[in-house]
Amino acid sequence: MRVLLVQRSLSPPGGGNAVAAWMLHAVAGEHEVGTITAAPWSAREVNAFYGTAIPERGITRHLIPPPWSWLAALPEHRATRLRMSSVLRYARPLAGQYDLLITADNYGAFARPGMQYLHFPARLDPAPWRLRYVVNAYFAFCRAFTGVPWTDAAHNATLANSAWTAAGLQGVHGIESLVLHPPVIDPGEGLPWEERTNAFLCIGRFHG
Repeated sequence: MRVLLVQRSLSPPGGGNAVAAWMLHAVAGEHEVGTITAAPWSAREVNAFYGTAIPERGITRHLIPPPWSWLAALPEHRATRLRMSSVLRYARPLAGQYDLLITADNYGAFARPGMQYLHFPARLDPAPWRLRYVVNAYFAFCRAFTGVPWTDAAHNATLANSAWTAAGLQGVHGIESLVLHPPVIDPGEGLPWEERTNAFLCIGRFHG
């Protein structure tokens, strides 16, 4: 099977990028694989950070062209939809060369139904909470630039990162999904309980 991974970035860090890296790890040895991203990526760098074993060769790498490639230099939270729209736009002419398009970048408005991995049950077209006319114009431009309605992502086969996300997708969009928990590297058994520090560790992030 010929598989195209459609992803804004594969480079670390990032949880979504980690899932994408392991997707690539899983399919690269079994299928003919290509990627389309907003910036170049290194298998050595990805493997060192995420613990994958992606081969350096044998994967066809597509990049979005200038002037849109400058979007890759922006902070992660800037122009997120436009960056994904640019990747999706240039994935469209490649779709005929592949049997399946996949993404771990949440919703993927592909030229035809593919597979997407969802990290949060966000709305396909979220309502702006400020600057409504500006945001709506921005979304309209992204939609036109992508070339297909963003809501076409609802037709993909959907994987969810948790039962909570799956329930949210069902409640918000009526989207059926299969729960597939994010990949983790087995840390081993660790210290015996009696030798561990009497403390707890909270891991997460704050996001505007």
